[in-house]
Formats: sequence, structure tokens, C-alpha cells
Amino acid sequence: MTGAGPAPAPARDSSEDPMRDRFVAGDPIRGGAALIIFTFHVALASLFITGFEFGRDDQRDAFGPFLPLILDNAELVVYAFFVLSGYLIGRPFVQAFLGYRPPPRLGKYGRRRFMRIMPAFWIVVTLAVIRFGTLDSSTLDVVGIYALMQSYDVAAGPLVQGVLGQLWTVHVEAWFYALLPLGAIGLTFACGRRLSRNGRIVALFALLLLVALASLAIRQALPHNIPHLRWASALMFGFVPGVALAALETFVPRHATGRAWTGWATVGLVVVGVLFCLAFNEWYLRSPAITGALAALGTTAFVAAALLHQWSGRRLSRLFDNRPVNWLGERSYSFYLLHVPILWEMQLRFDGTVTTPWAAFGLLFGCTFVLSALGATVGYRYVERPSMGLDPWFWERKQSLPVEAAPAEPAPALAPKR
Repeated sequence: MTGAGPAPAPARDSSEDPMRDRFVAGDPIRGGAALIIFTFHVALASLFITGFEFGRDDQRDAFGPFLPLILDNAELVVYAFFVLSGYLIGRPFVQAFLGYRPPPRLGKYGRRRFMRIMPAFWIVVTLAVIRFGTLDSSTLDVVGIYALMQSYDVAAGPLVQGVLGQLWTVHVEAWFYALLPLGAIGLTFACGRRLSRNGRIVALFALLLLVALASLAIRQALPHNIPHLRWASALMFGFVPGVALAALETFVPRHATGRAWTGWATVGLVVVGVLFCLAFNEWYLRSPAITGALAALGTTAFVAAALLHQWSGRRLSRLFDNRPVNWLGERSYSFYLLHVPILWEMQLRFDGTVTTPWAAFGLLFGCTFVLSALGATVGYRYVERPSMGLDPWFWERKQSLPVEAAPAEPAPALAPKR
């Protein structure tokens, strides 16, 4: 946050300060979530080309009892990415507001956020328009996609809602990136220099609660349909828990390192997350505000469990922290941008050639995953990394530097379009 605030505390050795470590579970969470979203879209495409409807009963008729469990919870993954973005992007602003570091430079922040999402985004949109055309979308509709305004085109055609239907979350992320520094500046000037650090924590949580309640109220007031519920104002509450976790990180780790209670607390957070997710399924579409809150709290509990595990000084299990999931997590943004247009192409090619949902699922999954992974490899190497200014020297050193000196770049949220 910019403006006046407590003087930054002296730097400490990052090895003794869990707050300064990179989030080890970040890439595994993104990789696993990307795979769930991918599976969700492949399953829907398999239903489409074999003549099934998309309802839950139709899913169970087509795939049996197990795969629909993933389909029922795929939407939750969206909120996991919003929580991650709230934590990772909000972290420097929270630490600056509380006096642990100098405030981020807004010009550099804006450039990094813009270059992180827009070059790859524009390239994929352009390739999709070249391949599929406008699909009866107007010039204004297409311009709206490039300008990240597609979420407000509630009557958009198949280009916006089909081939590029997953891109609505990039619009939501962009709004969070823009509003975060504005909120930081406003809160800093409102608090002035008089508040103690504890007072600033209270003020921060009060603002976060206000933002969450306002966003949930907007969500409840809007028409209860998918296009309106994807408006940024109706989803800002999803980022709030991540920012709150960044605030908790300024004082919880010192009480968690090496403590036995953290193991039980981590398990408890996982159980709470499961319960909230089950409640989300029970309340699905009954009340947009309640289901949104349940989804955000449930996914926050899982992210918080991973953070607490790290703050306690324990290593993440190889079951979750391994090369394949980290590889996919690093490339998840390009993978996310590309997989729906590629899946659309595969649908056109295989429509009418398979008659059973499982056969269609296997065929679409294999072909689309290979092509999406190849495309993500190229996009990450030749678009994402150059756009972020990464070179081999930087890449080799960033893991050993404190976050303040070389922050890890999180991918924008995925969603069941995501």
C-alpha cells in the first residue's frame, strides 16, 4: 500500500521467517485445479457429441456415479484460484500496510499485471477468431473480448460463451488487480500514521468484511443467471479470504513453527473445507450469495490448510508436490486459455464418430490434453516468460530469493468455463 504507514521492520533471514517463503503448494494447487477444470469441460463436450443433456441426472446416466462427483464440484475450483490470487497478489500490499516492507511501486505493479495476462490472452483470442470466425458475434462483441468486457455481454453468441467461454475469469481477475491498489491507497490514508499495527489489522479486516458483504449483496440482487453472476462486482468476495490469509501470515507463522497443534489444525481445516463444499452442493443455485460464500469459505479452508502446513515447517507430501503437477501449475494459464478452443475443434472433428459418452470422453481427453499441453509449453516459453521479463538467470535464482525481491508470478484464476 502506498502512502504513510509504519516504518518497515528490519529484514530478517528468510530461512527464519515463514512469511517470506514462496507458497510451495501454489503450483500443485493450480496444476490440480487446472486438471479438474479440464476434466469438467471434456465431460460436458462428451455429453454434447453423444446427445446427452447437461443436467446432473443426465451426467449420472452417461458416466455412472464417480465422474459426476468431479463435475458437481468443478465450479469450486474457480474460487480456489480467486483465493490464491487474493493471497499472492495481495500479500505485498498487506505487508506494506502493516509496516513489514516498503509499499509496492504502482507503475511496476501495473506493468507486471498487464504483461502477465494480456499478451497471451490477446494471442489466444486472435487465433480463435482466425480459426472459427466471429460465429455471428458483432464487431462490438469481438472488441469487448479484447477489452476484457465480455462478461457484460449477457446475450453474447457462441464465440463468447463457447469457444472463448472460459475467459470470463480473466475479466474478473483484471478487476481485482485494478481495485487492489486503490483499496490499499484508500485504507492507508484513512488510517494515517496514528494506528498501531494491531489497529491496522483490525481496520484491514473490517474493510475486507465490508467488501465481501457488498459483493455478496450485489450477487444476490443481480438476475440469477450465469452471465450476470460472472460480473466482477458479484465475485470480488472470492478474493477477500486470500487477502485475509496474507494478513494472518504476518503473525500466525511465529506461533505455528514446530508446534504439534498445527497438524491437528491442518486436518481440521481440510474437514471444514469438505463440509463447506458439501453444503455448497446442497445449496447450489438456491441463493447465489449463500452458495458463493460457501464456495469461497470451503476453498479457503483448503488453501489455509496448505499454508498452515508450510508455516509449521513441514514439507509438502510428494503426492501433491511433484514434477507433473508443478509443471502443469507453472503453465496453467496458457493451458487454461488454450484448452477450450482446442476442445471445440476436437468436438467438430469427432462429432458423430462416437456414440457412447465414455468413448467420447477418452478420445476427447487424450487428444485435447496432448494438444493443450503442447500449446501451453510453447505459450509459457515464448509468450508468458518473455512478457514477464523472465530469463534463465532470473529463473534459476528466484527460488532462493525472498518473495519481496523476486515474487513468484501466479497464473490468473481458472474457472469452469471454466
